[in-house]
Parts: sequence; C-alpha cells; structure tokens
Amino acid sequence: MGFSTIFTLVAAGMGVSLVTDLAMQQPSKGIVFRSLNPVTTIATSFAWRKDEKSPVVNTFLTLAREFLKTKFQESQS
Repeated sequence: MGFSTIFTLVAAGMGVSLVTDLAMQQPSKGIVFRSLNPVTTIATSFAWRKDEKSPVVNTFLTLAREFLKTKFQESQS
C-alpha cells in the first residue's frame, strides 16, 4: 500500500498508520504526524519473486542488507 492510499484512508477517518520518516516529509492535508519517542525499532522484511533475475533488484537487496547490517552494528556500540 502506497503513502497516498494510506494518507487518503487516514484523512478520511478510517484509521491511523505507522509510517517512515520519509512519509512524514510528504505534505498531507488533514493529517498530523508525531514521532515516536523514544525511537522504536521494528523488524523489517523484504519480499521479491523467487526466480528474480533483475540486476536492479539484486543490487537493491545487497545495498539494503549492507545498510541494515551497518545500522545494527552502530546500535550495538
């Protein structure tokens, strides 16, 4: 579900949503964003086709794994 769908549902009074910092940067009429304090860590998962051969997808997954590994190591120090 994309940000625009989520924001439309929230603005229509059909619920609330947890969103990323990136989502909070998009102007959205009728929606209020509040940061969670203290910062909360949640599990993140990725999904892709089992037989995926796209170099773009494989590069994205490699970069994402490296980024998450670095962030995890930073949080442990």
